[in-house]
Amino acid sequence: MHRITGVVILIYTILYLAGTSNDCFKKEGEKGESILEELNISMFLLLAIGFFVTGLVMCLSLKKHFPAFYTKFGWILKLATTSLCAPLLIRAVDSWLLDTNDSYYCYSNKHEASFNVVFAILSTIAPAVA
Repeated sequence: MHRITGVVILIYTILYLAGTSNDCFKKEGEKGESILEELNISMFLLLAIGFFVTGLVMCLSLKKHFPAFYTKFGWILKLATTSLCAPLLIRAVDSWLLDTNDSYYCYSNKHEASFNVVFAILSTIAPAVA
């Protein structure tokens, strides 16, 4: 999994640098499609799916081969899997909504401070505490 993640990060970095060197960014305050927006959505989604599949396979393997350990620590493993997947999934959904939904885009811009606080709690603080 770490090799796949490394390749994904490398591809993302190359595409990001290529996107910034060209004029792919939208202007400040303008809503429009960009290669980087779609790249963000797909990368967050791929990483969330990757963490979920890895966690699920790990839990199933432990349940099969070490049932006593899984019985004792299974809930912690499920919580860890959820804590890894949820922030990435939240970021993917948020990026997708910002890109596709005009009313969500306007609402999030009006209430940017509130969005930042809720977003930080849901995608950074809560998973770290869990």
